[in-house]
Amino acid sequence: MGDLRIRRWVWRVLVVLTLCLGFGAWAGAPAGLAQQDDDSTWSEPIQLSDVGQSSWFPHMVVDRSGRVHIVYATGLLLQTGGFDQVMYTSSADGVTWSAPNDIAALSMGPNGESEVARPNLFLDRSDVLHMTYRGLGTFSIFYSQVPIAAAGLARSWSVRQEVGDVGYFSQVGVDRRGTVHVIYTSNIVSRQCPICYHIFYRASSDNGATWSEPVDISRVNTGSAKPQLLIDADGNIHVAWESARGGTLGRVEQPAQLLYTSSLDGGATWREPVLIQMPESEGSLRTALTVDPQGRLMIISSAVPGNEIFASLSSDHGQTWSLPAQVSDLKGSPVSALDNLAVATDGAGRVHLVCNCAPEVREGVYNLTHVVWDGTNWSEPEIIRQYRGDLPEWPVIGVGLGNQLHVAWFVRNEAAIFNSDRGQYTIWYSGRTIDAPAVTPIAEPTLPPSATPPAVAQILTPTPRPTATQVFISGQVDPTRQYTEQDYVMLVAISMAPVLLIVAGIVVYQRVIRR
Repeated sequence: MGDLRIRRWVWRVLVVLTLCLGFGAWAGAPAGLAQQDDDSTWSEPIQLSDVGQSSWFPHMVVDRSGRVHIVYATGLLLQTGGFDQVMYTSSADGVTWSAPNDIAALSMGPNGESEVARPNLFLDRSDVLHMTYRGLGTFSIFYSQVPIAAAGLARSWSVRQEVGDVGYFSQVGVDRRGTVHVIYTSNIVSRQCPICYHIFYRASSDNGATWSEPVDISRVNTGSAKPQLLIDADGNIHVAWESARGGTLGRVEQPAQLLYTSSLDGGATWREPVLIQMPESEGSLRTALTVDPQGRLMIISSAVPGNEIFASLSSDHGQTWSLPAQVSDLKGSPVSALDNLAVATDGAGRVHLVCNCAPEVREGVYNLTHVVWDGTNWSEPEIIRQYRGDLPEWPVIGVGLGNQLHVAWFVRNEAAIFNSDRGQYTIWYSGRTIDAPAVTPIAEPTLPPSATPPAVAQILTPTPRPTATQVFISGQVDPTRQYTEQDYVMLVAISMAPVLLIVAGIVVYQRVIRR
């Protein structure tokens, strides 16, 4: 009977100690620890844009030292007027970013009328950064350039040149000979189509001092949107776009068709545009151009109305194309016709595709997804970030040093998804290392003696919107957090545990010696 009582007392003591220690561990654990995803290989997204300043449409390049350079569009409204801006930030490690700085500012209208700048970047072999963007007034397309080391200094950029008017989209590229190639959309008014943005091409062989006359390379009597420019290793120029009536405000009427054209003589002459039809579809959206590991030209787009994403290949510089095949059973989000597809190639030549897409489309749930083409097969999709309510859009991707993936995008807040006047849109970044041949980095280019480098600051990620699950790191302590009543209860429980253990030992001992 005495043994039974002792066992009961020991059992009670153990229960008390377990409850105390368990409660203390639960109360003291970092909030959200159960949500931590140890399998994720993408870094926790960092907000790059300033808090409270609505920003959108990023673009990216990565230089030979591995530094990431990102530009995006925003605006600044003042009592005396305002400015449409191109903002710039950069990072050597994807963690610490330079403070965003406006490298281009264009006056808004007298009543605060604003136009998205939609900047586009290209980094040439001489470490010169080329940029096109647009502004209010004549809705002109502008071109400017800067040595990459001074990209964050507005005064170091060359005086902007107007290369097109009544424009919206633009892209810039530089070939091996140093010729600068620019395409842009510009409205051509006709009785049949008063708003039809055609694609124009211009080139400069003297570093942007003078430009060739504009050439309409779209030719068809409809509008154009989201043109994609690719200059391959042989200097051939490839362009693909969405074609239908319209072309302003980032889109054309639906259903749009996917058109493609090319120049095999450095832009001197252009082929007639050809239609690339996705199977069992009424049209196409979201176009991307790249070269795959086998040197074949690849064009990717999503079909309408099913939104399935397809890829087609060409082994003869775009003269003939394979039948489109679906990409990893992915479907693009049907919510926005303003979105894009982003592609880049790594050190092994593999194609990395990032898009707002998923195998199954769910209302209000949006996946920023990444897949890889190795020349034969597509990988299984992996989610970079999932949102509920808020909408991720316009991802861009870059590869640094052969094996470093960098992705940026903007997020439309749910309360004003397509109301940009009220929107508080934000720019985000995530990165990861992949299994691909690495490239030895060069030393970072230095600033010219007259330039002063901008202050570098750690950009802290503000509290994310409820649409994104925040990940916490085990063991991290916030020294600014105030103690709560629960904290004090936990401390009392932990403090009492040794005392309870001693008391329990005495009781057990007394029970034993009384036997």
